[in-house]
Amino acid sequence: MFNHTHYVPALKLKQGEQAALANLPATSRAHFTPMLEVEPPTFTKKRVTVDDCVMAHIEDLAKCWDATHRLFVDLLFWEPPFVSSTPQMASGLHPLEDLVDAGIAKGLKMVDVVPSLNPAEMLACRDFGG
Repeated sequence: MFNHTHYVPALKLKQGEQAALANLPATSRAHFTPMLEVEPPTFTKKRVTVDDCVMAHIEDLAKCWDATHRLFVDLLFWEPPFVSSTPQMASGLHPLEDLVDAGIAKGLKMVDVVPSLNPAEMLACRDFGG
């Protein structure tokens, strides 16, 4: 349950933050839900496909966070004005859909954050019907 004692930090999904999350004591995780800002391939130094980037992020998340605690993922930087156009997966799906689905398949309790900049496309890729 979220209340005034629950902490939701906004973190980049980088090596330092991953190490900090991996070393967070279990007693603290109960009062802590990270909101991870996931960078698109255009922000990475390596030239990778969108699919490779999404899968690498899932592997990183699976190493630093456990399956018993929820985490938020934010693809804000995958949307204009931060990139010229939203990158698409080889399947044609929005990366948010594959990121969350792959994370759930790995046992992660992922909740996608939909930014207010361009919610229509991101909402369309998720089934929020219950």
